[in-house]
Formats: sequence, structure tokens, C-alpha cells
Amino acid sequence: TGGSSLLFSGQSREFTLSALAMQPRISNMHVSTIANATQYDPDYTDFQNIMISGNDIIDDFSGGGINNYSQISFSREFISDLSITKSILNPEDVALGNTIDYEITLTNLGPDTLDLGLMDDPTPGSSIFLDILPPQLAYSSVSGPNIACSDFGPGSANMFGPLLGEHSDHSIVSCYSTGGSQPLNPGNSFSYVLSAEVVDDAELVFYNHVTTNVSFGDPDAAAIVEIVDANLDILDGMNSLGLNSYASAFSQPADVSLSKVLNNPQDVATGATLDYTVTFTNNGPAAIDPNDLDASGLNQALTAIFVDILPPNVSYLSQSNPDITCTWYGLGSASSGGPLFANHSDYSALGCGYSGPITSLTTGQSISTTISVRANSVPDSFTNYAFTLGTSADPDYALFEELATGGGSVTREVIDAGIESGSNNIASANYSQPAVAGGLLSTTGQALWRVVAMAIALLTVGLIIYLYRGKSKRTLHR
Repeated sequence: TGGSSLLFSGQSREFTLSALAMQPRISNMHVSTIANATQYDPDYTDFQNIMISGNDIIDDFSGGGINNYSQISFSREFISDLSITKSILNPEDVALGNTIDYEITLTNLGPDTLDLGLMDDPTPGSSIFLDILPPQLAYSSVSGPNIACSDFGPGSANMFGPLLGEHSDHSIVSCYSTGGSQPLNPGNSFSYVLSAEVVDDAELVFYNHVTTNVSFGDPDAAAIVEIVDANLDILDGMNSLGLNSYASAFSQPADVSLSKVLNNPQDVATGATLDYTVTFTNNGPAAIDPNDLDASGLNQALTAIFVDILPPNVSYLSQSNPDITCTWYGLGSASSGGPLFANHSDYSALGCGYSGPITSLTTGQSISTTISVRANSVPDSFTNYAFTLGTSADPDYALFEELATGGGSVTREVIDAGIESGSNNIASANYSQPAVAGGLLSTTGQALWRVVAMAIALLTVGLIIYLYRGKSKRTLHR
């Protein structure tokens, strides 16, 4: 760009050229440098011949042994695990003619940054996400960063054949980037609000579905290919596998909560039976069928009425509700959950499902059971945890579903994340040794304290006897 351009014999200049990767997978990428030759360069004639040959100059240079040319090849597969969640913002407005707002949040779980600006094509499969609306709804609008949507109209899911065979009366809305670079870094999120009008009130109980683009190195892509190859309904398949590239929102949310209490803390001792009461409550506003929480399938964390995480010092004995069936996986079994219970790997897992006569658990109603365990030892303090996902109609369902299905991409474990979020889907009961003299005594300390207390008691009794005998002697002497 100016100044001296002399390069003396033996001297070098270095340049750094940066380029943006425009594709998620880079395979055998060639970075080539062709230095301009002067008439004094020994390769000058060959250089000129290649330039005017009409052939592919890269091929000619790479095979010509000319040192005015260099290349480097490398392979790299970019991975961006996109997670999507959806929630209904105004369920109280579900009525004919009203507009319903859904919040859709897209999170990059990494490890690589993904530019959403690459998803600027409204063609389904090329856009950022697809919203699959039930026939009760018609697309109205979308808001959020660099986003626009194309509505393919009522019943447009039918054009996908068996891939949406169970949802053929639904409509497809494809939402894409409006252009420009929009990098989504690992751990970051973008949120959008999609609005739809209620156009049919014949049945106001429905789900609105959403899927995100998995073609940019998403780990869910392989599972989706299997669903497609099997000619299964893609929404049902993604939901059954718990893929985080799928989410749904129920029109009638039901907020469930869990509570737990240690009934007999006074009995805590090595070998004692301890009883914990766990209560599952529906806070509404909609009713749920607890039989949907029967702990079926491969991932009980998704389908159990609750999962109890027992501390390492206790063993499961039994539970009291005949309509609940629990499976205990043994001491230390929480470790099989890998990163899900990374900070509680020495705990044990107890999965419990409901199969009973209650088919509609309405607002304020509960299901309870008492879990009995044996204390194998008594540390200074121990805590028993339990959590539930409830149903997909629960406001906290997305949080726990993401953790329960995230596999190696999990950065927070279930117990810690539930507590940190303040979710009412997690409960705990803690026991701590009684406080003595302003502090907590260990088990050994308590035993020593009991010996000291007994010794003091014996000394007191001895002193009383001594004083009594002395008084009696004085009386007789008089």
C-alpha cells in the first residue's frame, strides 16, 4: 500500500489473512498462495505458461513443483448443538378470535459458534426453525432479532407425507434470518415471539410444535435421519427421543410442584428406618392425567411422576402408595446418569411411576406416598432430593427436559440447576445433627457428649446421697 517494497536476499515478509467459515463442515480445504513472479525469477516462464494455458491453475501449480505456489489442507467438522424451547405467554386468552403469543428460545450449547445469518432461506429445512401450528391456530406475526416467517397455509403439513402423517391437518410456518451476520456463541440464546390467532374453538386443548435446523453440525441430525428413514412422524419421533431440537407448548398449562419432608427426624440413628413423604401437586390451571407419568420408556427421568435421589448413607426399603410403583437402582446408581448427577454421583436413583384410578388431577389436587429407607450410617448432615418433569404442559418442563436429554452437552446437573432456578419441580429434605453449645456435634462427638452427660448425672446423684447421709448423721447426733 506504499513505502519501500525492497526485499533483499534472505529476507522474508509474513502476512496473516483471516477468512470466515461459511459452512459447518470443512473437508480437505485448500488454502493456496500464488506469488507473482518477475522476469528475474527462475520460475517466471513456467508461471506465465500456466497463467495463459486455460487449465485449472491450482492443479497446474500443485503439480509443477514451482516454489511460487503453496497450499495447506485440513479437515474440521463444526458442531453446534442447538436447543429450542417454547412456552405460551398468555394461556388465559385461549378463545376464538384472540391472539396467542408464544416465546421461542434458541440456545447454542456449543461447542462451536453458529452464524444464524446462514439460515436465510424460508425453505423448510433451511430456515432457523419451523413452527407447526395446530388447525385451531393461524399464523399472525413474529418478532425478534433478524427474523421473518413464511406461512405455507392451513393443512400445509400434508405436503410432507408420512413425515407429518399424524399432524397432516397442521400448518407450516418457516422462520428464517433476514440477512447479515448473526453469530450465536456457545451458551448464548436468541428469543422470538410468534403470535397466532385462534380460528377454531371446537377443541381448545392443543399443542403448538417447533423444530430447529439441525443441518449445521447438530448432534440430533443422525437421530432425525433414522426417523425419516423409518417413515415415522417426525414430531412424534423427536418427542419420544427427547431431542432438544424439538419443543412444544400446551394450550392449557399445568404447573406441578413437588414437596418432601422427613417424618421422623427424632429416630435418626444407624440401622433406623426413616420415612419421607413425597407429595406431587397440580397447581393448575389445567388438569393433567397422572397416568401419563407411569415411568415407562428408556428414560424414566422424562416419564416418572418423580425421581428420588437418595443420599449415599441410606438404602431404599419400600413406599406406601399402591398406585405408585418404584424401581431402585442400587447404591451409587446416580453415577450412571453421568453429567446429570455429576455432583451427586454417590447418591442412588429411585424412579417412581403412577398407574391408578385418577385420570384427571385438577388444580390443588395431590398424590402422595411415604418412602421408607434404612440409615446405614449417620453423617453430620444429609439431604434427600426428588424432582419431576411433570408433563410438557409444565412451565419448568423445558428446563428439566433439556438437562435430562442433553447427554454430553450438559453443563449443569439436574439437582443443582433445579435449585438454582428456584423451580418448584424439585424438593429436598435435609437432616442435620442437633446443635449443642452453639455448634454441631459429629456422631463421635454426640457419643462422647452422652458419656459426659451420664458421668455428670452420676456425680450429681452421688453428691445428693453424700449430703443426705451427712444430714442424717447430724440429726442422730443431736
